[in-house]
Amino acid sequence: MNKRRGITLIELMVTLAVISIVLLIAMPSFIGFLAKRRVEGVAHELSTDLQYARSLSVNNRIEVTLNRISDTQYEITGTVVEGGASVARTFKAMQLSGVTLDGSTSVSYEPHRGTRSTVGADPAITVAANGTGATLTVSVNPMGQARICSTDSAMGAYPACP
Repeated sequence: MNKRRGITLIELMVTLAVISIVLLIAMPSFIGFLAKRRVEGVAHELSTDLQYARSLSVNNRIEVTLNRISDTQYEITGTVVEGGASVARTFKAMQLSGVTLDGSTSVSYEPHRGTRSTVGADPAITVAANGTGATLTVSVNPMGQARICSTDSAMGAYPACP
């Protein structure tokens, strides 16, 4: 008896064709998923950095500012006294890829209470994924607390921005 083992070339080609079709259908959805996760990650990092700037301000009793330098970069700066002289320091600089920042150029914290130094409307920085509609907004209330909200329903679990 002649027993054959393995698969035929036709079976292999049909399997590869089915896998290719499934991947082509799933790929746009997966790319959108990754863009949303990237926006969420940057928004949470920005919110954490705002709280870090606030704590630096209170702990060191200096005014600390988070500056949006460009569409893909921000830094946390403050002026500290070292050896009797005032020295400007950059505490953290962040270069982002795959997302853009839009909105307020800076958020400053008052050194004694950790409240926001600027008066008026809450400063807000919008984080958006390049080429998709995924956006989140990080705003700072007068008490200095950062809040993440969604400008559209595409980001799901976040409250709507006022």
